[in-house]
Amino acid sequence: MSGFLAVLVAGENQRTPLILGILLMALGLLKAVLSWRYVPIWYHILFTAILILMTIMGGKLKTAA
Repeated sequence: MSGFLAVLVAGENQRTPLILGILLMALGLLKAVLSWRYVPIWYHILFTAILILMTIMGGKLKTAA
């Protein structure tokens, strides 16, 4: 969803979802560090791994729509 909205706002800039994905991953890593003791390890790995992938896929939805 965030990648789709970023491309919608930015227009035809193809780098927008990647830049947003990197920013979200940085914030996601911060969240993982702050909540390390409270959440199982598999959640941290899964959450961090899919951030960039899902953002780029959301950006591709704009070209498909």
